[in-house]
Amino acid sequence: MPAIWFEEKTPELSADPHRMDVVLFVGLAPLRPLDFLPEPLERWFQERGWAQGIQLGSGLVSLEDVPVPVDSWETFQRFFVWPWDSKDGTMENYPMGRAVRSFFAQGGRKAYVVSMGNPTAERADTTQRIKALERVLYGVEGPLKGVTTRQELASLTFPLLDSPCSDVATWHGIQHGPALSDVALAAYPDLPYLVTPLPDPVSLEIFVRKDPENFVDCYEGEPALVPRRVVIPRGPRCDEIGLQVWKKAVQAILLWIQENAREWVLVSALPLPVPALESSWWNMALEHVLENRPEEGGCASAFFQCAFPWLIDPSEPGFLLAPDGPLLGLLAATALARGSFRSAATRSLLGISGTSPVLSLAEREKAPDVSRAMVRRLCLFHKASSGVVLASDRTTSLDPSYGPGPVSRLMGFILKAARRLGETLIFENSSRRTWSQLQRVLTCLLESIYLAGGLDGARPQEAFHVVCGPETMTWQDMDSGRLIARLHLQPAFPVESLQVVLAMEPNGNLRLE
Repeated sequence: MPAIWFEEKTPELSADPHRMDVVLFVGLAPLRPLDFLPEPLERWFQERGWAQGIQLGSGLVSLEDVPVPVDSWETFQRFFVWPWDSKDGTMENYPMGRAVRSFFAQGGRKAYVVSMGNPTAERADTTQRIKALERVLYGVEGPLKGVTTRQELASLTFPLLDSPCSDVATWHGIQHGPALSDVALAAYPDLPYLVTPLPDPVSLEIFVRKDPENFVDCYEGEPALVPRRVVIPRGPRCDEIGLQVWKKAVQAILLWIQENAREWVLVSALPLPVPALESSWWNMALEHVLENRPEEGGCASAFFQCAFPWLIDPSEPGFLLAPDGPLLGLLAATALARGSFRSAATRSLLGISGTSPVLSLAEREKAPDVSRAMVRRLCLFHKASSGVVLASDRTTSLDPSYGPGPVSRLMGFILKAARRLGETLIFENSSRRTWSQLQRVLTCLLESIYLAGGLDGARPQEAFHVVCGPETMTWQDMDSGRLIARLHLQPAFPVESLQVVLAMEPNGNLRLE
């Protein structure tokens, strides 16, 4: 044996455009200093036009503001610093790392991470947090017009995120996403942390005892019980102004997704309230966030899944875990094992011991009323006998047809698949032959989804119908080379849970109410 050498595993670089489990994380993550990249990864960056941005060949590789593929938690740690514990930051203020770790812990297989800089310090002032929010959303500082207070930020109309142009060098953050054909989910883990008010200063006053010292006789009996230390996990607490800022940031992202990536779903954690607002938090979220569509100033959208409450991770007893990372892991694992059109509800989280706050049945399913309860608008976690489980897999859409999360993800899959099928016909003449060909390939696609259980109906003809021809296009459409097909679908709506009430009569008989 002439020599032995070791090679580090290269992250998965192949992209299947039909995957529905791949996540694009955008946020703040400290990068490790790298002298070189593995050759396959370097070639991957060059083929996609990101080589100039990461300064290959200069002796120092910079991976800031470019998507880094990771297929395991260990791969993430190769490119990004973990743990992050310095004079400028703490573990709690590193939501990107914690979200990625929980994503892989719950069954995720692949993600892209776009680092927009280092995490902010826990006690960073408002100006620093606003600058960090600008970097996360827009990639540069300045679009928020130099505002310096949270009140100004809450009253400001956030600028729209730019659509990606042909120049790769101008892309920032989420704009890299359309070039990654396998991405189906997006997340901004830092948002709930960047909109919170400044923490109250810690009092350094030392309590001075004024009672006189008293000596007592020593007791040689059983030793006194030592009280057990109870650690109350803490997380970022948001007030009404912070909720408004969070809503505006999410709204800007949703408007961009609706315009540029309609097959995606944005996943975010609903911020925790400050103690004074706990009783009215859900009503406030409904009124300010979920009662209007993004075009109307809200965040009610089929492209948005919002998770609550926050989670308790025994491995980090001092901090609460945002639920967006674990939810993304469950969605990815469900898509891989059963299909994206299956609900992730009733699946248990691994390694999670509880939730905060603990919601009662009435708070989950009846407040303020049944039609607007948390369980119908959020992806809700709760503690069950089997552990912490996902009680509902929902979008925030006001349209009941798009309320179930699997329906929204099914439509995303159909859009991705139809786009790939349409690329094979892009140079064909608009003729009856082309119309028939498109109708045939779309029918085959929907039939495969029907056979897998994604569409409902006793026969395929009852589950879907495809039309492409003069009834779907005008003469102007045909002359312009526009090809339009109309799809009628009957998604298989999942039953997430059934509540059965049994009443026992005085004579001992049971009655179903």
